[in-house]
Amino acid sequence: MKIRYNIAHGFWVVIFLFLVWSCGKDDSWAPGPNVNPDNPGVVFDGKIPTVIEVEANQQGELIDDQFTVPVFRDDQGTLSELEVPVIVRHASENLFVADKVIFDAGSSSAFLEISIGEFEVGVPYHLSIEIDERFTNPYLAYDENEKGGSSRIDSKVEVVSILGVATFTSSDQSGSNPAVYYPFEHKIYDNQDGTYVIKNFLFNNMGYDFEFSVDEEMNIRPSESNGYHSLDNGRWYFYSENSSSSSNRIPCYFPGPNPDDYITYIYFYLAESTSSYQDFWLDL
Repeated sequence: MKIRYNIAHGFWVVIFLFLVWSCGKDDSWAPGPNVNPDNPGVVFDGKIPTVIEVEANQQGELIDDQFTVPVFRDDQGTLSELEVPVIVRHASENLFVADKVIFDAGSSSAFLEISIGEFEVGVPYHLSIEIDERFTNPYLAYDENEKGGSSRIDSKVEVVSILGVATFTSSDQSGSNPAVYYPFEHKIYDNQDGTYVIKNFLFNNMGYDFEFSVDEEMNIRPSESNGYHSLDNGRWYFYSENSSSSSNRIPCYFPGPNPDDYITYIYFYLAESTSSYQDFWLDL
């Protein structure tokens, strides 16, 4: 009993000393900075993508040599005309960012202009910009349906050439309880080198794009990185590696009434082959 008492007594002594030390040490916490009640609360649009696409034509020329980024301010203020400085933290040499954004009187939205110099199609260029802190309010909160955002953007800018927008349509589904899928669209990007790519192909949401070329017979020929090929049979599979192993299958989430429906086994027949399978038509 004496041993137990000493152990318990020692335990509570340690706890007591710990509490005394915790309460006695310096408190390094400091409150956040005060914000002027007239601060306009300027933010970039929260829907700005991590990759900003700027379109070029089939000749590789920019359709417009500049693009704009939406900017908002708190509409609880007076909404007089306002000039807001923009700080460039980092930008690739071919990106030219306006040094300020101007809000017209009575308007809660504006646009920041960014121009593009020399470029290569498909090459990402870095962009990191920020609203001058004198014009931002870090304590602003937004309801679900309100326009919100951040005072800083860290994105990439990529010049793309879009061949067209293709519509995929499901047909000839079979089985006792076949899944239903809505028609859906994919942009087809022209790499300007005889190859094309569809990003996030079939909504796999796993980072796998589909790169391909088109032969003289108008057959789609996938690149070697797009799965296992059995071209002798006139077909190919969309796998995460160049292998027929079922462990490399990529789930594809086509839009439909049941969000839990997805496909794990998908392959395509070339136009020159004959098959009774006709699951998806591509219109471009």
